[in-house]
Amino acid sequence: MKFIPYSRYTITTYLTENEVMQKLSEQIEPVIPNRYFKNEVIYEKPYEGTISNQYFEIKRISLISHKSPTIITGCIQKKSGKTEIEIKMRLSVFTLILMSFFLILILTFYYEIIMKLIKSNTIEPVGLIGSFFLFSIGFILPLWTFNYESEKSMRFFSDLLEEENSGKNY
Repeated sequence: MKFIPYSRYTITTYLTENEVMQKLSEQIEPVIPNRYFKNEVIYEKPYEGTISNQYFEIKRISLISHKSPTIITGCIQKKSGKTEIEIKMRLSVFTLILMSFFLILILTFYYEIIMKLIKSNTIEPVGLIGSFFLFSIGFILPLWTFNYESEKSMRFFSDLLEEENSGKNY
């Protein structure tokens, strides 16, 4: 499990830029406002987002990605007779802010626990359980979701673009 919600890799293929754009556009729906507020999530393609020129910004359509959306951006460029697709994955800004808030809360709890331990030499198990619960919900769950979504998307792009050789994962 990665502990930094950011991933970058490159796919090299013999497809032309236009073929890559065509394959991607066949898998991407336009963004539909309020998609998740309806009773049913109806979609025909696995991703939603935009493609313009040689750049794209998409996210996978699922109930998990709605809770903690992994944003995928990419650039398609010609290099040495082949086409390279540079893909970056990251969490949304809202999710990062929420994770930071939970991290500050957790650090505050630990500070209070340490201060009580220094003053009275006793530990309150409720404080430890609460901080563990906050850490699990506010920090580990979004990281787990990001890792799951990024792994699924990496496999999808590799299969879609008939990957010649995987680029570097950073």
